Amino acid sequence: MKLNYYIILFLAFFISGCSTPYQPFSVFSRGGYKEKQISQNTYQVDYYGNRATSKETLNTLLQYRSAEITLQNKYNYYVVLKAQRRVPGSVYGGFISTKQVIKMLKNKPKSKDNNTYDAKEVIQQFKSTIGDQK
Repeated sequence: MKLNYYIILFLAFFISGCSTPYQPFSVFSRGGYKEKQISQNTYQVDYYGNRATSKETLNTLLQYRSAEITLQNKYNYYVVLKAQRRVPGSVYGGFISTKQVIKMLKNKPKSKDNNTYDAKEVIQQFKSTIGDQK
């Protein structure tokens, strides 16, 4: 009976330790981000995760990276123009991925679009969990 308890405890620890960290992507890693500049204020941002990474975690990592890119380029907001969530597999093998195309803006758009994010707010919201991984 105690053996089963230790096996379950070990598996829980092993699985939690295998989720995707916040880092640049490398084929030999557990996942990470990649980005490609499309125009002066438009980027495609991809996040690759392993099978132990939840959809919510993958999306959080993607939004955090999008916010970082926005602030690094001296913009304040970003609008998600196109998104593709939880693609099974990828060209890199067993990774799952999520990606989006963002357009960065200096000023908040007048329309109340659910696809518009304040980059500073995104960083603030998630920095306690993601910031520890950097």
